[in-house]
Amino acid sequence: MAANGYSAKVVLQLVVGGNTFSLSHVGSRDIIVRDECSEIPATDAEIHVSVNDKRSIRKVFLPYGISGPRRPILFL
Repeated sequence: MAANGYSAKVVLQLVVGGNTFSLSHVGSRDIIVRDECSEIPATDAEIHVSVNDKRSIRKVFLPYGISGPRRPILFL
């Protein structure tokens, strides 16, 4: 819990080609896009994780691209 007694503020995002998508899951090698999105071919991307306004950015490669929302997406 945060110092104020509430849960931490967590924001998970995927940035691909200038578009930003909300994520519902970030695992060790996979993510799940929460937002509606169309298919995207294999590409470079960034995973942005913010916990209580402390942000980290991880550059990744999506070897199979994005097949749509709410599906596991492998990243390297």
